Amino acid sequence: KLFSFGRRLLNEKFMEAENSDSMVDLSDDLDVIRDSLKDREFLPTVVDLWERLENYHAITISEMTAVMENTMFPCNHWNIRKAALSGTSLYLPGVIKAVSTDWTYKKIWSKKLAGGKRE
Repeated sequence: KLFSFGRRLLNEKFMEAENSDSMVDLSDDLDVIRDSLKDREFLPTVVDLWERLENYHAITISEMTAVMENTMFPCNHWNIRKAALSGTSLYLPGVIKAVSTDWTYKKIWSKKLAGGKRE
């Protein structure tokens, strides 16, 4: 009975998800069904359905991921030092260049400005 109920529910939700692009309810239903399955022989069917849905929405998921990474979660931690006009430590290549140009080159300090990552 659980298998037929789960299969019917999954088929209905799968059709709704294809028509409305709504994955939230389907994800919750799949989690409930997966947790309630005691017999492991039905689990491959649920896993197969989950993978089909994931493949079906892969392009949308990747586009949303890219937009969120670029707009909502920009790089906020820099870990590579570069030459700068102000900073806390000397930048040796900048000092050498400044000495060779009779101090017309002003970027003698180092500051973490490159190599961004999200934290």
